[in-house]
Amino acid sequence: LFYDIYIGNDDEEYQKETINHEFYHMIEEEINGDGYYQDPAWASFNDPNFKYGSGGALAYDDPEYAKKVPETGFISVYSTYALEEDKAEIFANLMVPELAKEMYSKAVNDPILGKKVKYMKDFLSKNSEHMNEDFWQTVSLS
Repeated sequence: LFYDIYIGNDDEEYQKETINHEFYHMIEEEINGDGYYQDPAWASFNDPNFKYGSGGALAYDDPEYAKKVPETGFISVYSTYALEEDKAEIFANLMVPELAKEMYSKAVNDPILGKKVKYMKDFLSKNSEHMNEDFWQTVSLS
């Protein structure tokens, strides 16, 4: 993973979120063998009429990107561009306590987002003995 340490230099929360987001892609590659794994269980949480965009790399070429607001079931606009970005955004928000608190409060009124958060926590707990209930309590209380 190569990361320009000067991007977001004035926004520590952005840097934390970005590093964790990119780290999740490596987790996906390690566990599912593909950083672009199209997880059918995850896809089933979305509204049946929803279609992801054409990939995260193209989000910044979209002239409307900065004007958009997250749809129901998504933590960010970026997460609507690809399933792998959706998962990485949920993971990253779970790993940054300030963002996790905000995401949990949104998930209370957004059942799709709530399912994604629960799925991600269960997925991580299943694949790491350290990401147990004690870990999640520590992260959410930080």
